[in-house]
Amino acid sequence: QKLHLQQTTSPKLGLRILSCYEDKALYSGMAQSRRWAVQISMLVIACSALTALMLYRSLLAPVEDMVRQIVRIKYNDAQCLMRTSPCDEFKVFTREINGMIFRLRDHARQEMRMQQEIYETGMRHATEHTLLLQSQINPHFLYNNLECICGMVMSGNERAVRTMCT
Repeated sequence: QKLHLQQTTSPKLGLRILSCYEDKALYSGMAQSRRWAVQISMLVIACSALTALMLYRSLLAPVEDMVRQIVRIKYNDAQCLMRTSPCDEFKVFTREINGMIFRLRDHARQEMRMQQEIYETGMRHATEHTLLLQSQINPHFLYNNLECICGMVMSGNERAVRTMCT
């Protein structure tokens, strides 16, 4: 066995103290310190992982949900509302985005109603225009037929007139 000697001097008392340690005793404290350091490191890593998970759940997940919803809104697919998050700051964002979705839906419905009204007005206008043209054509057609009959009578073709009128 190896022994280690350590000399300690007390300046005030003038005493010298010699200490004798076995090799194992000297390094057993270091091994214990290493074990403590490893355990503390593992505890710090576990706490860091839990903190990262909590940050992800409370910050990143709601932000990712908002980004997904904004992309849906961008491509006119705002059919579902966002879930509210437990974090107060994100409740404000979520409420505002949901309000924006409601306003976009109302605007889209109003736009569809306006487009429908424009279409119906255009169809009514086209129908009325067609009826107007038909009403102009019918008297003109009747007038032309009467002129033709009158011309046939004047030319002495009464038999053809009788055949045409009966």
